[in-house]
Amino acid sequence: VSPAQKNSVNEKKKNWRWLRLLRSAKIIALAIALRVFSQGAIFLDADTQICGPILKKIMAPILDSRRATLAFVPASRLHHGIAIERRFGLSIRAKPPEPNTGVLAIGPAFFSVLETWMQMYWIESAQLESKQNPMDQPSLRLALASNFLNITYFSL
Repeated sequence: VSPAQKNSVNEKKKNWRWLRLLRSAKIIALAIALRVFSQGAIFLDADTQICGPILKKIMAPILDSRRATLAFVPASRLHHGIAIERRFGLSIRAKPPEPNTGVLAIGPAFFSVLETWMQMYWIESAQLESKQNPMDQPSLRLALASNFLNITYFSL
């Protein structure tokens, strides 16, 4: 392995470390938002562009707490699907679908999922550390599969 290749791998690992912290901060921000705004909260990634009345549509089931504790748009593809199936036994075809974590609306009952999501994220991150960038969508899907919540999915 050349010094340039070694440097490239080290740089990649360093960037992934920052991404792990950033994704953990997202989960922590959601927990804080639920503590401050007890009825619900919306999370939007910085690169999310909202076109149209989606905010009203996505928050309506949350505010009507009998209907949903989480609303999201499913991700366009699964991340780490085979690894998740092998390691945790959650089939690629099983419900719930993988959430696009760029837009999440959460209700008060979602608080119970946050700790599981954080734990699953760090377990997955540790296992993937040197191989690839760990995404937060698979660990949220695992957390949702282990908690029985009322979930609403949206299509755009």
